Amino acid sequence: KSMVWFLSESEFESLRNLLKNYDDTISERNKQLRRLAGKKIAVCLSGHRMVLEVQKFGRVRIFYRRKKITGTPTKCEYCGAPIVRIEEIPPHPKLEEYEKKFDDLLRSIESEMQPLVEKHPLYHLWLKDVNGVGIIGAARIILILEYYRNVLRGPSGLYKLTGLAVVHYCPKCGVVSWGVRGDTPVL
Repeated sequence: KSMVWFLSESEFESLRNLLKNYDDTISERNKQLRRLAGKKIAVCLSGHRMVLEVQKFGRVRIFYRRKKITGTPTKCEYCGAPIVRIEEIPPHPKLEEYEKKFDDLLRSIESEMQPLVEKHPLYHLWLKDVNGVGIIGAARIILILEYYRNVLRGPSGLYKLTGLAVVHYCPKCGVVSWGVRGDTPVL
């Protein structure tokens, strides 16, 4: 007897495409906002430019050889020449507006995903009560389970997929068994 599946093939593809679109939108948002944020750049005698800080809404991320630093470096990380000036580039005036537009787009994608995720009983029985698992996290878990429908033949198949199944090992002959009893090797 196999498990009952709750997403049709078209719903599965739709949910998968929405999740890919969501991830691509987040990636694009991060690229654009990083590009438009205020920056502090150190310029050395040779003309190398090093980004020291990227500031956005009061949060400051400090970069210098990918380590957090205190103060301003005195030498270039590329050539060792002394730093001659520090340039401050203000953030783009419409940065907050662009961030709001991206957030609205992400919310609309999430609202399109919500009916598909809520259709699956796994969401109502377990996932909606888990802290930190929202619609997006639940969609990821449901897609994984729906993708492996041929492997899962019931709840025990789910345990086997996640690595929680009981495995019997015979120390004499080295046989590994997934069976109910240790004397019935399956592999």
